[in-house]
This record gives sequence, C-alpha cells and structure tokens, in this order.
Amino acid sequence: MKRITITDIARSLNLSRNTVSKVLNGSSTVSEETAIKVIKKAIELGYPKLKPELIEKVRSARENKKVAILIKAALSEFWIDIINGISNELGKFGYSLFYNYISDEDEEDLVIPLNIANHEVDGLIVLSVFEDEYMNRIKEYKLPTVYYDAPLNADLEDLQGDVIFTECEASVYKLTKILIEKGLTPIGFIGDINYCKSIYERWLGFEKALKDSGLDVQKEYCITEHVPFRYYVQEEVDMGLEKMKRFPRAFVCANDDIAIFAIRYLKEKGYKIPQDIAIVGFDNLKRSVLIDPPLTTVNIDKEALGRRLAQAIVRRIENNNPIFETVRLSTQIIIRSSC
Repeated sequence: MKRITITDIARSLNLSRNTVSKVLNGSSTVSEETAIKVIKKAIELGYPKLKPELIEKVRSARENKKVAILIKAALSEFWIDIINGISNELGKFGYSLFYNYISDEDEEDLVIPLNIANHEVDGLIVLSVFEDEYMNRIKEYKLPTVYYDAPLNADLEDLQGDVIFTECEASVYKLTKILIEKGLTPIGFIGDINYCKSIYERWLGFEKALKDSGLDVQKEYCITEHVPFRYYVQEEVDMGLEKMKRFPRAFVCANDDIAIFAIRYLKEKGYKIPQDIAIVGFDNLKRSVLIDPPLTTVNIDKEALGRRLAQAIVRRIENNNPIFETVRLSTQIIIRSSC
C-alpha cells in the first residue's frame, strides 16, 4: 500500500504543497477553514505523521459533538434499555450518537470501526468487555472513554477512562442468605467468573454468604469455568447441567439469561421450580416476569445506568479531567416465586 505524503494531500485538495506543509507543521498563517480542510483530508487518506493536536483541532471545530458506542454484535434487551438511556441523555446536550457493533471476527482481527479510525467521534462508551489486545488498539486513538464494567484482571488505572459498575457483591450476598435462611441448601452457582469484574463480584457475594453461614462452597454444584459465550446461550448452560451427577436445592445465576436457561432445562427434565430447585438471577430483564415461575432477581435501573454513562462521557469530553472516576450504582433485590 502506497505511503501517503504531503504531496498527495495537496493534490487531492488542489492546494500548494507549501500550504499543506504549513498546516501539518502547526503554522497559524493558514486560515482556520483551510487548515481544518487539510487535516480532515490527511485523516481520510491515512497520513501517518499527523500530530495529535491537529486531530484535536478538528474535534474542537465540530459544532455537534459525536459519541460512539462500542458493543459486541449480539444485542439483548439488557443493552437496548441502556442504549436508550444513553441516547436520551446525550440528546439533552446536543450530542450525536453512533453505534459500533463488533463481531467476534472483528475483535479477533482487531478491526477498528471507521468512525474511530477516521477520528470522526469525540468520545467513546465501551459497553461490552473486550479482549485486552482489542482494547489496546482502541486506546491508541486516545479518545475520551467511559467503560461499563471491565475485564476481570484489568488495572482500572490502565484503562485511561472512567469506569461505571453496578453494585453486585452485596446484593448477591443478600440473595444467597435468603436462600440459606429458607433452608434451600446446598446451593450452586452458574456463571463465567473469569469473564469480567461484575460476574466475579457476584461470585464473591455468593461465596461470602456461604462462608458467613458456616457452609462450604460445593464445587460439584457450581458451573463457573470459562466458555466461549459465557453461558449467554442455552446450549452452554445445558452442557454444564448435563455434567452434574445431582443437582443442588438452589442455583444462584450470574444473570437472568442464565437463570431462564436453567429453568427451561430443569423443567424439561421434570423438575419443579421452586419446589424441587429454586433459581435466582440478576438484571431484572422484562422476560424475568414472563418466565414460569417469575424470577427472583436483582434490579438494575438500566435507563438510569445509560444516563449516567452519557453524563460521564460528556464530562470527560468537555472538561478533559485527568482524574478518572470509578462509580458504583445501587441495585435492588426483587423477590418473586422462583425461590
């Protein structure tokens, strides 16, 4: 592939090489309108020596700020409610919103969305947890960034952005204690605890509730190993349950999707919920009240979460604050008939 030069930029804009050179070297002797035009063309063509301050000059010149969402391709009800909250809140500030759906192949091949690669956005909201290598590529663009959740072993400072979590450990602790107090033991756990910090914190809450009640975690009742789709598909939950020689009296599930998959599997095997096996989840999806029996869960106010993510990215874009925030939003337990 041909290396882009100053001459290429000049020819494409019908400008002199000298004018383009002045702009790219930060001279103030060229009009603002021409300078912006040159920088945009340099970005478009992929000029390799473009200085960060020139990219920032283009961003600052935009009348309407633009934010991109980065999310894995498979959308669920959970994400749609959050995105609605983000969109509504950004609209209040006059910001535009772009959606970047990243497939597994894009992530593996380190494919960067064009609106990021071409410096067309002013900030980034990362909703999904991506592999380290992919996130390192994204960070190269030095965009103001806000994350929802983070990889399990991530150094939050190294993420170079604000991170917003929902409270997980205390609510799962309380849910597990409720099961114990009802005499619904032994208790198992289903969830990929190696995936992200929030799932691992749910595991910690489960583990602590057992310990504080004088009970041991019985690994034969727990499905926690890493799997490709992190138990977000029925088949992976089914496979985990198929391996069990016997079932516990209750399952704490890392989210509602997993809990619903477990209920479906167990009912097909002839078990009654909760008479034989109690089930609890996390997230309070709309589907959690439609499943039979309705699911005990932990509510996340997903639209409020979206609004908070939007407020954080606006703050980061407009204030360029060097101090990064880690925020935890509260949750609420909802008791229904699945336990």
